[in-house]
Amino acid sequence: TGAKLVCMPQFTSNNLLDVLEKHRVTLFYAVPPILQLMTYDERFKKHHLENTRSLGCGAAPVTSEVVAHFQAKMGSNFEIHQGYGLSEASPLVTTGKVADLRSVGFIVPNTQVRIVDSETDSRKNLEFFKSGEILVRGPQVMKGYYKNIKATNECMDGEWLKTGDIGHFDDKGQLFITGRMKELIKVQGCQVSPTELENIIQSHEKIADAAVVGVPHEKFGEIPKAFVILKKGANVSEQEIKEYVAQRVVKYKQLGHVVITDNIPKSPAGKILRRELQKL
Repeated sequence: TGAKLVCMPQFTSNNLLDVLEKHRVTLFYAVPPILQLMTYDERFKKHHLENTRSLGCGAAPVTSEVVAHFQAKMGSNFEIHQGYGLSEASPLVTTGKVADLRSVGFIVPNTQVRIVDSETDSRKNLEFFKSGEILVRGPQVMKGYYKNIKATNECMDGEWLKTGDIGHFDDKGQLFITGRMKELIKVQGCQVSPTELENIIQSHEKIADAAVVGVPHEKFGEIPKAFVILKKGANVSEQEIKEYVAQRVVKYKQLGHVVITDNIPKSPAGKILRRELQKL
């Protein structure tokens, strides 16, 4: 058996609406900003996904709050799952059709994944629930970058691909992504994951989206700075957001600055462009 594949050479909300109107989509693959778009754009209705059986989301983490709001509007007659991969792994490493939605699922066949502490001893695997760098080995892992030995040596440890992503396994074998090594904020020598703080901020009922970056601080080295988009008609102060986060994290993870904004720069795949935010 086969299936019809509908591709969008160029994404716009109008193009997506046209595709969903013309085709009775059964399998739908999206990135988090598309879920948010469909949630808050009144043109998208529940009937657009009435034939959908499965919705896969990838390229960037999607929070439980985003999914809950999406399902409240578009329906819950289909499963939603996340997956994890990267171009260097051709591109799939895990998939989550029968997994906790907060995770990116289970390792695909013929693939091995390790969680290590790259800063101390990358030879030792970390235990369940402890986060470290994700290393991948399998037939889908690249041999190296074309004509770039230096870049290859930096990311390959023998047959193991050093992804630069941070995550952990639970005791069921589900993988959870918690951040990127290059994006970690170092406060008083302690590592703070922007993703962790973003998930907490986005759980606030009046907040639509958030991004966190590290900014220089004379005493602490760096401190977290949050850029926040409020939901339409919502009103919440910067101080209230700081207090909301402070109630849920240890002291060194607390927000140093909060900026209310109308836009958070992201790539087409939905990844936050943190370098752009650090310039603001």
